[in-house]
Amino acid sequence: MKKSLELLMWGTVLALGVALLASYRMQSQQSALWIAANPDCDLQKQPCSTVLEGSGALTLAITPRPVIALKPLEFGVTLDSVSANQLWLEISGVNMAMGVTRILMQGQGDGTFKGKGLLPVCSVDQMEWRIRVVVVTPDGGFDRTFRLVTMRG
Repeated sequence: MKKSLELLMWGTVLALGVALLASYRMQSQQSALWIAANPDCDLQKQPCSTVLEGSGALTLAITPRPVIALKPLEFGVTLDSVSANQLWLEISGVNMAMGVTRILMQGQGDGTFKGKGLLPVCSVDQMEWRIRVVVVTPDGGFDRTFRLVTMRG
């Protein structure tokens, strides 16, 4: 009986330790420093572009504007001088944990990719979003991150 209680106690301690570690890792990932590819560009007003190393550019557009939560949105990415095999978006909340929304983009030819999705609704008046564009190329890949701010409507 004593051995069973001891095993139960150590199992509980181990489970609590794992839960605390997981909670710490999630919080540290949420607060990690990130830099927008083009911090002066406002996706609520226009498409945003960034120059890629070497040559080329990546442009992200979202329509219709203004971008509002739970409203169907069309996302467009244009690559200039870059050949991509696959491309997707990862959208996550910055000032509130909202999970990650992944949107697989479909190639349209000529470096253009399109996808549809929506942003989840949140309880804060102003929500900041991180949109990570992940590009898979024949030589590996890269990503760029953009910032979007939405207002509760």
